[in-house]
Amino acid sequence: MRLFAFVMALLGVFVYLLSHFSFWVAFCAIYMAGMLTVALIAGFGKHQASSQVVWNESVEADSLK
Repeated sequence: MRLFAFVMALLGVFVYLLSHFSFWVAFCAIYMAGMLTVALIAGFGKHQASSQVVWNESVEADSLK
């Protein structure tokens, strides 16, 4: 149900942009928003993974003492 609502929201934004601008402006705006979302997810995922590695290394160092 959440996926359906998300797709409908994207479709609504696309139709709104399409009614006010050209197809290519609407298409590029949706595409750019998608690429920014992917970049943010990748960036936060990489940061979280690196913090997990630091946490694991500190725990291992403490357990060796």
